[in-house]
Amino acid sequence: MDRSFYSSVIIGLFVISCNAPVASTLNILGISTLPSNSHHIWFSELMRGLARNGHNIYALGLRETKFDQDEGTQNRTQSFVFEHVMDNFLKSQDFSPVEWLQVSVTQMAWLIHEIGNDMCERQMATDGAKKALEMVRHTKIDVIVQDLTYGQCFYGMWEIVQGNPAIVGFTPFGAPNWVKDVVGGNNWPAIRTFPYFGKTQPFSIWERTMNFFYYEIDDLLRHFYYMPRQQELAEKFIGRKMTRSVSEIEKNVSIMLTNSYAVLDPAAFSPPNVIEVGGLHIKDSKPLPQDIRKFLDDAEHGAIVISFGSNIQSSTLGSDKIKIILAALGQLKQHVLWKFEATDLPGRPKNVMIRKWLPQNDVLAHPKVRVLWSHSGLLSTQEAVWWGVPLVGMPFYVDQYMNIDLLVKKGVALSLDYESLTTETILERLNRAIHDHRMHRVDGVSKRQSNKQTFEINERIKFHISRRMKELSREYKDRPMSPLDSAVWHVEHASRHPRGPLSSPGKNMSRMELNLFDVYAVLAVTILAILWITRRLVRASFNLFRLRRSQKLHSS
Repeated sequence: MDRSFYSSVIIGLFVISCNAPVASTLNILGISTLPSNSHHIWFSELMRGLARNGHNIYALGLRETKFDQDEGTQNRTQSFVFEHVMDNFLKSQDFSPVEWLQVSVTQMAWLIHEIGNDMCERQMATDGAKKALEMVRHTKIDVIVQDLTYGQCFYGMWEIVQGNPAIVGFTPFGAPNWVKDVVGGNNWPAIRTFPYFGKTQPFSIWERTMNFFYYEIDDLLRHFYYMPRQQELAEKFIGRKMTRSVSEIEKNVSIMLTNSYAVLDPAAFSPPNVIEVGGLHIKDSKPLPQDIRKFLDDAEHGAIVISFGSNIQSSTLGSDKIKIILAALGQLKQHVLWKFEATDLPGRPKNVMIRKWLPQNDVLAHPKVRVLWSHSGLLSTQEAVWWGVPLVGMPFYVDQYMNIDLLVKKGVALSLDYESLTTETILERLNRAIHDHRMHRVDGVSKRQSNKQTFEINERIKFHISRRMKELSREYKDRPMSPLDSAVWHVEHASRHPRGPLSSPGKNMSRMELNLFDVYAVLAVTILAILWITRRLVRASFNLFRLRRSQKLHSS
């Protein structure tokens, strides 16, 4: 190849680099209000990713947001904390598994909004919130990145902040139903499950009806109870009346990051400014603590990990349930690593190790881990899928029933019911997840029927849960860029294009217009008018016919 070819290549690369968008250093305010340790981890990963890209970060959350000091970010970051709110909230709430299991879907919807209002009042009163409010009055902010799951009371900061920043919303809570209010979309109840319903496609007509009903109830609660109270709290926080309602001001969101991805979540139609970054919190695995690493390395038959998240603590399961679990674990050949918050566990078998806290992402990356027994929380579920670890789910509340039902239907998980938990069911589920082929019910034929029929069905649809989970893992990770890189790029995109060119016109339309309710009304009125006119014409014609016939009879 001649010199001119290399010159052309060099010139081409130079032109491309000159035309590539360069993100200047931005002042970014991050706000996270959801009372969950796992969701704080998600938020922290997003903030760290933005800091590593050279931006100045002001993070306001329920925990301190810690940054990577070895990457030179410490001089460009500041963390404000709603001090003691998280700990006090957890102490004030009854997170007993039995109590949560008694809550209905509509009660859960009410409770979530109630908690949101309560959290805002607690957070606004903290020194961390007041310091952050004072900071935005005097500091130019380029982008606000706020969790919209809760915390609409902090929309007041959008009005008083210096610099007219672009707004990026996010939610670690999958793609909740109120995202449509922000971006102008639709919940598609025929496709998407109401988060607390627990049923996923395929829906029966009754399930579709209930799914639609739950969405409508939650919409009413949000619009007529939750948002008006958030308006009051927002104005109280900034000390003056806002020029717009919180429902109107949230239309300023130009990009919405959701902790979802269509490979795992029910795919639905969304505006182009809804960016799916499911699994953003998952990182490359790091070396495990020496005792945990040795315990897993020595697991000749593999290992099982048990963790019920940060809110449902294993130590609160109840002594009778714990005895049932220990009786099952003692019969297994596998090593069992259990996130158990108490210092001691009487009757613990030799093959069980307990730790108050686990680096779950790093543990699931270990090659000896065969199964995760979980509460089916979204972030834990995503980690299991990412690392290709089959799941046994025992849900308790909120979206956990939906998460495990989705994975069971995908053939990568099995479910357990807390209330009917027995040693036998635990052993059966764990052993099936590790060893056995699954057999579904197909075309009304169950495994109780003849051996020949059972064998034929089994041969047609059997697969190993572990193998299917590995396939799902490859599908989940196969993306143009990592979830974190995509989130960072879109935050920078929002700053470069503050008018929100990716936004849908639907966000400025009323619910009646967006869902064509007005069109349906016009069509209904038109059809009724046509039917009424037709009826009148038919009656008039019939009366005319009778009149003429009567006249003929009289004339004859």
